[in-house]
Amino acid sequence: MKSTADLGIGELAEQFGLATHVLRHWEAEGLLEPSRLSNGRRRYGPRDVTRVALILAGKDVGLSLERLRETFQAADGGQRRKLMREHRDDLQRRIDILRRAQEMVDHALLCTAPDPLECPVLLAYARSVRLGDRGTDRFGAGLARTAGENAGGDGATTGSGGQRDGAADLAHHLGDDRQAET
Repeated sequence: MKSTADLGIGELAEQFGLATHVLRHWEAEGLLEPSRLSNGRRRYGPRDVTRVALILAGKDVGLSLERLRETFQAADGGQRRKLMREHRDDLQRRIDILRRAQEMVDHALLCTAPDPLECPVLLAYARSVRLGDRGTDRFGAGLARTAGENAGGDGATTGSGGQRDGAADLAHHLGDDRQAET
């Protein structure tokens, strides 16, 4: 293998399994700054090889090209850490959304309704989405809350003050009449 001290665009692209236009695009986006020969051909050194590896690693963890550029151009490690914290917070928001989505699908699979589209708990949650009430941390907690607010006369237990116990209501809806854990 040729030394990484002096690679052409095709050679660098081949090392990473990329098309050459990807490297040109990253250059246009300000992510790469290859040196140029007198005839204008790009030359990539060890720093560029490392940068391509970092770009690919960043993309693997969900960083956008814009966020990568900001990170590379940040003044110092402190600024880079700030950007990484922001990205971590964005990831956590997406993870929370995906967790709620998985809980919804799990509920639909376990529901005793003949058709998931007839599930009273999912329908109640859908109404809450329409009304903008999606502030729950967990879809399951939201399901229990909406089930308790929207179901009636089904034998679910009540908590203090006569309010419905959402966990018991959800357990009853799923066909589990055992005492729900609180």
